[in-house]
Amino acid sequence: MIEEKTSKAVLQEKEPITINGKTYKVAPPSIATLMLVSKEIAILPKKVLDDKQLFQEVFKNVAFGVNVARSLAIMILGAKRINKFKSSKVRKLKGLISKQKTALEQLTEDILNAEISEILAIYIKVMSSMQVQDFFMLITFLNEITLTKPTKKVIKTTASGRSSEDL
Repeated sequence: MIEEKTSKAVLQEKEPITINGKTYKVAPPSIATLMLVSKEIAILPKKVLDDKQLFQEVFKNVAFGVNVARSLAIMILGAKRINKFKSSKVRKLKGLISKQKTALEQLTEDILNAEISEILAIYIKVMSSMQVQDFFMLITFLNEITLTKPTKKVIKTTASGRSSEDL
């Protein structure tokens, strides 16, 4: 299992994911992809749901389904593909602006219309391959560097046994 995951990461193999009969190749995530996903997830409410009032909790939070679907779509497409399409998104054809849906909008819509159990399985599969532990290690490493950097700048040094007034 770990050997297979390692070889896929080293070879940068894309994982196939099928939603509503269309197969997408999910690439290993970039920092930009994680940032976009984080932006969508940050919109979700930060409260503990009451599992004793299942139906009420579901219907209170159903509006956030768009953010869940969009976060999964971002993970599947990746920031590079999303941003590439954004740059060429608005196409002018004889003075008319194209109303074509972006790949992100279309995939988000497909996810919203798919069966919930299927989407949950895909979400878990994609999240497990997101390599967030690598990003966590990078952030931890960078935090350690900032903790060990000097906090006071020495302006003038003096020889041992002498004071700065002797100079």
